[in-house]
Amino acid sequence: MSRTEETTLEEDADFWRQIYKTIILPGDELAEALESKSVYWNDDLHVIGTFVLKTIRRFGQSKNDGADVRLLPQYKDDEDSRFGGELFEFAVKNYQQYREKIDSFVNRHRWDAERLAFMDTVIMVTAMAEILNFPAIPIAVSLNEYIEIANAYSTPKSGAFINGILYSVINSLKEEGKLLKA
Repeated sequence: MSRTEETTLEEDADFWRQIYKTIILPGDELAEALESKSVYWNDDLHVIGTFVLKTIRRFGQSKNDGADVRLLPQYKDDEDSRFGGELFEFAVKNYQQYREKIDSFVNRHRWDAERLAFMDTVIMVTAMAEILNFPAIPIAVSLNEYIEIANAYSTPKSGAFINGILYSVINSLKEEGKLLKA
């Protein structure tokens, strides 16, 4: 026996929201598929889920069968869309200069700069690129972000280590007149 009852777009959207919320998100298949692409994507699964659910809801609330619904933007604005690429360029272009500054403080603490965890080096170089090249971002905001990144993606003691080294680098850059923001 087949069912020929017509449903509205709002009912269909609600159905797919429930499927996504109760079956897809909690299931292992989506997490495994994302992990096969990148081990870091699962960290954003809850954010992705929120965006998908909001988008489906917007389709259901549409007055024109979804034709007027636009997908949520990938970035807040044009400045946000350029940020990642510019940050990467600054980090790569100035890598040697930033690394030398970092190493000078690592060596002062009688650590061997060559034995730094690769992720710690990447985090500190990127932090320096942000601190030195994005004047609108306060130093404290940058420091907090990169310490959180270190705590999540590097060794257990990396957050404290990176905090100490970057704090020393920042003070040195201020003394040299190369860093003027607060």
